Amino acid sequence: MKQHISPLAVSARNAVLTLMACAAGTGSAAAADQDPGETVFKHHCAACHTVDGSHAPRVSSLREMSPHAIDSALTLGKMATQGAALSETERRHLVEWLTASQTDYSGWEQQAACSTPPDGQGEATPWVTGWGIGEGNHRYQSRTRINAGNVGQLQQKWVLAFPGVATMRSQPAVVGDTLYLAVADSYTLYAIDRHSGCIRWHYLSESAPRSAVGYGQLKDGRSVVFFGDVNGYVHMVDAKSGQPVWVRHVGVHPRTAITAPLLLDNGVLYVAHSSLETLATLDPDYECCQLTGAISAHDPATGDTLWLSRTLPVPQRRGGSKVGTPQWGPAGASVWSAPVIDHKRGLIIVGTGPVAAPPDVGTGDALIAFDLHTGERRWVFQATPGDLWNGACRSRYSDGKHPNCDFEKGRDFDFGAGVVLATDSNGRDVVLAGQKSGVVWALDPASGRELWRRKVGEGSTLGGVHWGMTLQGNALYVPVHDPQIPPSSALPDDINQWVSSTGRAPGLYKLDISSGNILWTWRPERDCKPDFTSAETWPACPRQIGLSGAAMGIEGAVISVGADGVWRVHDIENGQVLRQEDTAKAYIETVNGVPGHGGSLDNATTVAADDMLYVQSGYGFFGGTPGNVLIAYALPEESTTPQAASTTKQ
Repeated sequence: MKQHISPLAVSARNAVLTLMACAAGTGSAAAADQDPGETVFKHHCAACHTVDGSHAPRVSSLREMSPHAIDSALTLGKMATQGAALSETERRHLVEWLTASQTDYSGWEQQAACSTPPDGQGEATPWVTGWGIGEGNHRYQSRTRINAGNVGQLQQKWVLAFPGVATMRSQPAVVGDTLYLAVADSYTLYAIDRHSGCIRWHYLSESAPRSAVGYGQLKDGRSVVFFGDVNGYVHMVDAKSGQPVWVRHVGVHPRTAITAPLLLDNGVLYVAHSSLETLATLDPDYECCQLTGAISAHDPATGDTLWLSRTLPVPQRRGGSKVGTPQWGPAGASVWSAPVIDHKRGLIIVGTGPVAAPPDVGTGDALIAFDLHTGERRWVFQATPGDLWNGACRSRYSDGKHPNCDFEKGRDFDFGAGVVLATDSNGRDVVLAGQKSGVVWALDPASGRELWRRKVGEGSTLGGVHWGMTLQGNALYVPVHDPQIPPSSALPDDINQWVSSTGRAPGLYKLDISSGNILWTWRPERDCKPDFTSAETWPACPRQIGLSGAAMGIEGAVISVGADGVWRVHDIENGQVLRQEDTAKAYIETVNGVPGHGGSLDNATTVAADDMLYVQSGYGFFGGTPGNVLIAYALPEESTTPQAASTTKQ
């Protein structure tokens, strides 16, 4: 087994911490009766990492991350601005305190190495090559034998646990007998034997992988896998060897991140650009804001840029803040979600997030169609005008308004779910988009004209409709999160009012794509009362039960994933749960000998391929629970006769 390290020009390695030290103070004196690392945490970090509504991972999630991940984040990574408030000694004490109970599993990849070679990539079956699973981002898997009739026969086959990891966030690619998985907390892309869980090779990145993994072939016949990272770099990697083909920064700003999946289509690689600038805005001395969303096209053999189009004009100086810091705008309108390609009209259509700094010029919280070949903007549909939002807007400030959120703030209603292109039963083409506001929109792909809208959830900065929907026939299946977040003294009063609403409607909704009518609704139900003050890593009563992660379709059924750690298979006719499994538990027997534990299911971390289902469990952000496992389920060998599905809850 081989290990390859990417040749980035920047040596920063980013952890997947969200808001470490977001409430940095002016200094800390260690208490005599307290560990010095705990003193640092309480002074610099606790205000964010003990609050669900802050978006930050809880301290229990931080404790699952490796020392290197935390230290790198505070020095050269995501949280370098906040980490600058710490001395080298304070930072060392903090890392030691957070990771004191961890065991060193370095070298586990060598011990878990495969002893047999993989299939030839040129002849291998491409089970899953990208986030949308097929064209149009339908997220319907036709290349599987798992269906509504035999899903009850699935049995756990193996579990792989990743040390120093709290969040499993990136959908893998599955080709032949190999599963390609990017694990953000370990900065690593793994080539895993999908039948046994052994490791074929691993590629070590200098920045945390962030997007889904894609698969394709270059013009010279080489098979490649690719992903974007938290620092705005794209990695093109040889699928057979794990050797880097090229690594390039493609962002319009140093704080660009690549969150959306990359698309390799007809010899062109398309990359959507998102942002980490929102974290920097917490610092009143930060010049907010200078980063815009974008979409770019590249030569997949070299990474050379063919065209780049921004979602906003280039930011200009717009005065100074109340503390005298220069300010810029417009900024924001990042592209977080999966774009969709419309070959019929020659378009690539993206959804954007809110405007981070004014003015709003009509492209925040919008769907934008760009010419596939030139990048020229063809049409814009703005769903929520005036949604101004950045990280400073969720921060309390001494006189009420943070200097970097001195405007009338919005609600952070991104288009987070992947855009879907479909044809309804009347032969009409439609663009379908789910928004964190809880609204699903249908547009005419030729003009961007609204065809219908349907509100299915209350909406939230965490969704609403969050990561992704799935399409079968004339029906769209929409997961809704609508999380329950308790009020907190660390959050501004208006945000506390929003999160305390009782109108939440988490669940799975089936919509007719011709009309937007709701055909059925399935709602999760609690049988316990969560304790949001508990510091327990994996509480007996889950804090969240909504469906934040992307759904996936199989024949006759839809697979949903819950923040409570449960995946469910629903009958497409009535929403009935045919099978469910609770993954938020300990996994003692793993193929690599590393202790595992599941947690929340989120993002797009569940895929089916042939006779197997792969589930990544653990999401330590946004009030979720951490985890570090990839779980493989399989149909029994030579199982061809469907039988009644079963329901199990562990």
